[in-house]
Amino acid sequence: MDDRNAPAPSRVAIDQAAGDPMGRSDEYRRYAADCVEMASVFHEPKARAALLQMAQVWLRLASQRTLHNAEEKADHGEA
Repeated sequence: MDDRNAPAPSRVAIDQAAGDPMGRSDEYRRYAADCVEMASVFHEPKARAALLQMAQVWLRLASQRTLHNAEEKADHGEA
């Protein structure tokens, strides 16, 4: 089978394989930053508001993921 058409591994997959549990929360923060950047170029108020709301949701998810990672470390006795 030809692997040239196989999708490249995501940044999150690479981060997790390398032992970086923060990979996903960092990715969520990048998504939030992308939403804010896009909102800055939109002139239509509803589109801007929707993008800024999405950014808030991504940041909330990033915070939840960070908390989840900290709890998992604590459960496993990691520093």
